[in-house]
Amino acid sequence: MVDSREIIAVSIFALTYCLIAFDRLPLIKLDRVSGALVGAVAMVGFGVIDFQGAWQAIDGRTLMLLVGMLILNVAFQESGFFKWTSAKLFAGGQSPRCLLIALILSSGILSALFLNDTVCLMLSMPLVALLDARGLPRAPYLVALAMSANIGSVMTVVGNPQNMLIQSESGYAYLPFLIRMGPVGLIGLTVLTGVLLWVYRDQLDRRATAPISDKSEPFPRPPEVDVTLLVLTGVALVGVLFGFVFSQQLGMIAMAGAAFVLLFSGRPAAQILAGVDWLLIVFFASLFVVMAGLSSTGILSELSDWLGEMGPGSTAQSVALFSGLTVLGSNLVSNVPFVLLIRETVAASADPGLMWLVLAMASGFAGNLTVPGSIATLIVLRAAGRGKSFGFLHFSLIGVPVTLLTTALGGLLLWWMGPPPPLAPH
Repeated sequence: MVDSREIIAVSIFALTYCLIAFDRLPLIKLDRVSGALVGAVAMVGFGVIDFQGAWQAIDGRTLMLLVGMLILNVAFQESGFFKWTSAKLFAGGQSPRCLLIALILSSGILSALFLNDTVCLMLSMPLVALLDARGLPRAPYLVALAMSANIGSVMTVVGNPQNMLIQSESGYAYLPFLIRMGPVGLIGLTVLTGVLLWVYRDQLDRRATAPISDKSEPFPRPPEVDVTLLVLTGVALVGVLFGFVFSQQLGMIAMAGAAFVLLFSGRPAAQILAGVDWLLIVFFASLFVVMAGLSSTGILSELSDWLGEMGPGSTAQSVALFSGLTVLGSNLVSNVPFVLLIRETVAASADPGLMWLVLAMASGFAGNLTVPGSIATLIVLRAAGRGKSFGFLHFSLIGVPVTLLTTALGGLLLWWMGPPPPLAPH
């Protein structure tokens, strides 16, 4: 029999996820972050979960890792690293095809080291400037930037926010995760390159001889780089990555690297901290509370048992079913909320080590299905502004086959590599 507490919890959860999925609802001036925050407050205010339970539900390990990496990202941005990278990547007279390939590889690799949202934010504007200067069509390259960032981010536990959450929940260390997911990401980037070269073959061929406009060169002078800050942050990042390999305390290591930069950067710490996306932290913390409230009713455990009974017996079928469920769920409620929703089911599965990897793969690739499926895509579209870029239908016509192909091949590769080593306790 359903009691009033369960009804309240489900109602708060449903409203919260509607705000997350649709971003804005009629007559309700709340976005995703504020909607999640209201949901968390409602869970406590209506007695679904007490304050102590809400506080304990917030996963400090995930938030520490996220904050630490965000601070390092801001430091790299302040040093001029991304502008310098853009200048090197987009300078010269590469052919349209070579430029597209270079963009996909660079965006994918950078997104494995930094958050994919950051990479899209930093590369979008310089890319638009270059495309307009050379008279190249925007759509092929902007689609390539968004999709390659989503694909490349699956390779490491710090490539996107949901991977950070998966690392905290699963206990995967940095190197074992990279060994499994690196090939998955590289295959995905290869598939994306082939698809885009074929889809846009006429546009790329037609513009192959377009001259570079000297009057509107996006980088008339080399961008200014704070070499001291760049070297310092680079040393910190190398140290952090080195620490990730030999320790599972990823949050503490990331925060140590961030503290090193703040201590020795020579810049006011407030200047760097002001650039951190604190709204993302609020979003994560609020979702932890919302999910804890729902979980306290036992509904998630019942859902986990039901999915376990419905699931097929073979590993290959389980990977295929769970991949499809993740792609669908990540586009309905966004990837981070879906990971929080499904984590109990993964932990209780017959092979949680493999299913965590499938979840990371499919939730990352799912961002390429539709425009709202990924914040990175929305960032690229916003940077393009009005003009010739891409719309929902254009993106989906490419995103659907790319998502299906990359998810199928990624799941097949994870299944072929066999069961991962046992996860260490965390």
